[in-house]
Amino acid sequence: MILLIGEATDGPLAAVRTELDRGGDRYLLLDRRACKESAVTDTDLVLGGVRRPLAGITGVHVRDAAGPSCPAAHLLHRELAPWLEVTPAQVLNRPSASATNLSKTFQLQVIRESGFPVPETLVTDRPEDVAAFRSRYGTVVFKSVSSRRSVVRPLDEEAMGRIDRIRWCPTQFQQYVRGVNVRVHIVGDRHFATAVHTTAVDYRYPAAPSEAPVFCGVDLSAELVRRCHRLARTLGLPLTGIDLRIAPDGTAYCLEANPSPAFTYYQSATGQPIARAVAELLRGAPRTAREPGL
Repeated sequence: MILLIGEATDGPLAAVRTELDRGGDRYLLLDRRACKESAVTDTDLVLGGVRRPLAGITGVHVRDAAGPSCPAAHLLHRELAPWLEVTPAQVLNRPSASATNLSKTFQLQVIRESGFPVPETLVTDRPEDVAAFRSRYGTVVFKSVSSRRSVVRPLDEEAMGRIDRIRWCPTQFQQYVRGVNVRVHIVGDRHFATAVHTTAVDYRYPAAPSEAPVFCGVDLSAELVRRCHRLARTLGLPLTGIDLRIAPDGTAYCLEANPSPAFTYYQSATGQPIARAVAELLRGAPRTAREPGL
């Protein structure tokens, strides 16, 4: 039995459900928008008044665990979290592994230790530090330091005009690396790479029709693929979306690794069978149970 945790209307979760339906797989949906009648015990998951043994679950797909939809969902996820950490089921992804994305600065350290160069980065609440950083690196962008989605924006003169606001909100600033965006989805031992061509600073939020991103599948070097898989293993994320920026000189900078990637955004543009790969990974044989804390 496979367990899906998220919201029924979520695009990636719906795409995985379609693949599971196509394969005739048995699965349960724990919809966080309708979980008031759900509960978890030491041995069972209760959905709609029906008890399902946790021992019978061999695969789990968790979507956006950091953002539950309601207090009941938050409580249920908190109660499920210890089981998600130790179950021998294939979990995409375990809470402790997903938590590395809660601090962008911590994750950047892990990325760098895994062999990827990262943009020069400053996290500060001091405007004078920002001015010096901008003077040194020229073109700079800024974004949230937490896991909350934020729009990556250029640190232009308009932004500098309100830089005093960071005294109440430490912000992450980075050297802007020119080049081509590449999103690499790691799904177990498989990978799907998509090049994103655009003039927008943040291709998810183009400011004009001329900045609309163009997606295409791309082949990566064997060494770059190995580095992506090594990073996913280091982070403990069998499913992850790795954001790269390939500079004109060929250097592949890693910007971050998303533990709950919205892969349908890329799948719909390229036809890459990412949802099918996720479903196949969930069908895999369960591994040896983990010891708490490992």
